[in-house]
Order: sequence, then structure tokens, then C-alpha cells
Amino acid sequence: MSVPQEKLLERYDENARKAVEHERAAKSLAAEVVTLLGQALRCRLDNGERALHVHRPAADADFVKALAASLDEALAEAQGLLLVTAGPGAGEGTFTLAGPPDLVDAAS
Repeated sequence: MSVPQEKLLERYDENARKAVEHERAAKSLAAEVVTLLGQALRCRLDNGERALHVHRPAADADFVKALAASLDEALAEAQGLLLVTAGPGAGEGTFTLAGPPDLVDAAS
């Protein structure tokens, strides 16, 4: 697509504004996913599960921290652990283990 030179700055500003809007929308949607996933995991804890695992093909550190933090009290109360893995496939990615410190230490 060609843009006349006098319109380049205007086009840049428009694209930058749209990028900020998309980033805000993505953060808002991620927060909703954390809330819904946290509720589902709490139900599993309430039903007696003590070791929970969640895999996300794409998740950033903020998402993982928010999910673990949303379950802090429930994990402590149930004496449970949450393993969050993130990455595209087997053998690749990162993991986070969350729960009461003594259980995390024992499992590590």
C-alpha cells in the first residue's frame, strides 16, 4: 500500500493508536481468562483435587503470575499445588509451580 508522503505521519499516528487499543483489549481478555480459569481450578480444588496442571501454548509471565496469585488462598487452604506450563510443544517452554511454600519446596 502506498501512502502519500504528506500522510505518512498521520498514518503512523493512527497505527500507533490502534496498537495501543489492541494491547489494552488483549490485556483485558487475558484478565478475563485468568478469572474464568481460576474459578474452574478452584472448583477442582473444592472437589478434592490437590495437584492441578494447566498448559497454555502461549502465555507470558504476567498471565502465569496472575493465575497463580488468583489461587494463592485456595491452594493454601487445600494444601494443593498448581503447575502451569507454557510453550508450543513437548520439550519446549517454561513452567511455574505455585502453592504453599513448604509444598513447593518439597516438590522442587
